[in-house]
Amino acid sequence: MSPLRAFAIAAFVHLVWLGALAASPEGARNLRFPEGPFAGNAWASSDLGSYLEPARAFARGEGFAADGAPDFHRTVGYPAWLWAWEALLGPWAFAGALVGQALVAALGPAAVAGLAAELRPGRVREARLAFGFVVAAGGFAVTSAAWLTDGLFAALLLAALWLAARAARTGRASDWLLHVALLGVAAQVRPVLFAFTPVHLLALWALSRRQPEAARAWRQGLLAAAVTLPLLLAPGLRNLAHHGVFAPSDALQVNLFKQFARRVLESAGETARWEAAHAELGRRHGFAARAEWQARVAREAIAAHPAAAAVQLATNATGMALGAHWSRGLRLIGAPPGAARVPLAAWGPLNAALWALAAVAAARGLRAREPLVLAGVALVAFLALPTVFDPAGPRMRLPVEGPLALAAAIELSRRVPRLAEAA
Repeated sequence: MSPLRAFAIAAFVHLVWLGALAASPEGARNLRFPEGPFAGNAWASSDLGSYLEPARAFARGEGFAADGAPDFHRTVGYPAWLWAWEALLGPWAFAGALVGQALVAALGPAAVAGLAAELRPGRVREARLAFGFVVAAGGFAVTSAAWLTDGLFAALLLAALWLAARAARTGRASDWLLHVALLGVAAQVRPVLFAFTPVHLLALWALSRRQPEAARAWRQGLLAAAVTLPLLLAPGLRNLAHHGVFAPSDALQVNLFKQFARRVLESAGETARWEAAHAELGRRHGFAARAEWQARVAREAIAAHPAAAAVQLATNATGMALGAHWSRGLRLIGAPPGAARVPLAAWGPLNAALWALAAVAAARGLRAREPLVLAGVALVAFLALPTVFDPAGPRMRLPVEGPLALAAAIELSRRVPRLAEAA
């Protein structure tokens, strides 16, 4: 299955979903920024405001700023995306941004097909299974029509990984440059890639081991990693210059404090302690001091209530691993509350099977000491484990859903031999 054909199919699905939202009164309302007549829509209490503020600071010539100071909380990528569309289309920026997101997000499923072609050449049915699952699950479609970074980030990251696999095989400079560029852009969309270099090197080493010219592929991979490193570190370097803190963002500390510690303390009957901690946060100034305080409160909440913390972690992990993307989609389109639970009933068991098959495939590969399987496990752990502190649900699974689907398809083809046939 060619990546180009996969991209066309995914883009069509995304645009159809965007059209379905636009045709629904509630859906059309939820496609707009929560301002003016659209205030109070689905994004009114979301993270969108923290992206729009620096985007509009760009437009005013103030640079990447929030509250009149260089923004520490967000990386530059998504605000710059919104600013560019507002600069181009003015009041119609939302339409351009959403169509753009739909097309960029289509790179995600296309990259799954591309990875399958590189890692399992000739196994067309495996590629179709993995690609079909990712498209049908709806993660890229739903997030492409939402004011979230998830679809853009996951698509750019998966496309970068596919290009790394292709570059290791072809040795072409153009493939390596595209890999570096896409990974560098992805690092500006989400701060998580700030610490990606060890996983990046492991993946490039594993890919080079598969090539007849392994030494050449590894040398090129090392060069690509070296060129990419400043791009991955760029958010931290920017904050170091402006705030004296070498960190890409305080997003993890904010999630630990507002999403995790709050729920742990409230479930333990210590709402007053949470309110006192929140009030103390308001008295602290400077991003570093605030981030340190938020992390400290989270540590103390876990130490004081380990059982409640464990329950919250399990709840978050279950929502991330088994939740259905289409549940959010139905809420956005204005479906009745009960209807949003239908996709969970259908996709929950499928997602459980996905993780189970991928885990079996990983265990087999690790026993066989396959470098690529080790790299895949490291990638999934790196991207998925930090999300268990945030109850954001299945959208946090999106960056690893493609690799999981491919691993599950490979394992399924071992159990159903005819799936392993080239088609």
